[in-house]
Amino acid sequence: MNEQKRNNLHMALQAAELAKLGAVFPIWSVKDGRCRCPQGTGCPGAGKHPIGSMVPHGLIDASRELSQITQWFVRAPWANIGLVANDDFWILDVDPGHGGEESITKIEVITGPLPKTVVAITGSGGRHIFFKPPAGKRVRNTTNVLGEEFPGLDTRAGNRGYIVAVGSIHRSGRRYEWAPGCAPGEVEVAEAPGWLIERVVEKPRERRSAPMPASITDLERRRAQGLLEWAANEAASAAQGERNNTLFKMAAMVGGWVGAGYLTRHDAEAALEDAGQACGLSRREAEQTTCNGLDRGESDPHGLPDDSERKLAWMIERGLFVEPLPLDEVGAGKGVL
Repeated sequence: MNEQKRNNLHMALQAAELAKLGAVFPIWSVKDGRCRCPQGTGCPGAGKHPIGSMVPHGLIDASRELSQITQWFVRAPWANIGLVANDDFWILDVDPGHGGEESITKIEVITGPLPKTVVAITGSGGRHIFFKPPAGKRVRNTTNVLGEEFPGLDTRAGNRGYIVAVGSIHRSGRRYEWAPGCAPGEVEVAEAPGWLIERVVEKPRERRSAPMPASITDLERRRAQGLLEWAANEAASAAQGERNNTLFKMAAMVGGWVGAGYLTRHDAEAALEDAGQACGLSRREAEQTTCNGLDRGESDPHGLPDDSERKLAWMIERGLFVEPLPLDEVGAGKGVL
């Protein structure tokens, strides 16, 4: 194998190794301190955002399949690697640019050192600290998870967030790498201490809900649930500059189905708020935009839309549309996508 081919396979092999941890996908890299994306020096997320031509839905398109990973990274051997936090681990992202290391130091003075676990050193000199998810609880995917008292600490969790992974290049020119003695295989992913779990898990929040009308069929409910997931994925993959607007539109559309009784407000809020945070909104922004959109939609209830060929294929692929829908049961109500 010549040197060029070896170089072209390097990131594919690196991504394939990371896929043992979780799903990966290609993100833009940097060259000479500037993002390789069309925005170049003007890119606010240099070396950190998805390559839209390859993964149009961002982290939702991430994969652990070797054939897909090879195709991506042989085609773009210069790409950085995104690693999606999943049900096997969540990540505490320590951002030194926003005081993260100082926050960790203060915390460890109070609580003692964090347990030894898998840790990556970021290109900015920060850390990605891996922990096992707590049983029966859901870790938030958000920024400044411990509040203003301990800034610079973010979380990536539950298939709703990703990190720039080991092997990738930072705009500083430094590579992301495993901390000495803390790579997978050298140490196990540890459980987070109880005090940290208490601070990062989602707290029960009272949500408005109403019982499902008995006249709605089980098939219609399943269709509505599939459409909700479709809408959430559309919001989660929204481009920068369109995030709030897309989330509001999706929430308003879903709100119409909530108002008509096809979905509960609880389920709609949970899915859309997660989607808003996955696309980069803060938790507060995601909750407020979701609430506003659902309120708008609930004021104008409508039936389920016709299934376009594209959306139907998407739903079948993910097992969301489990039975053929007879033509005489297809409604042509408002809200056609």
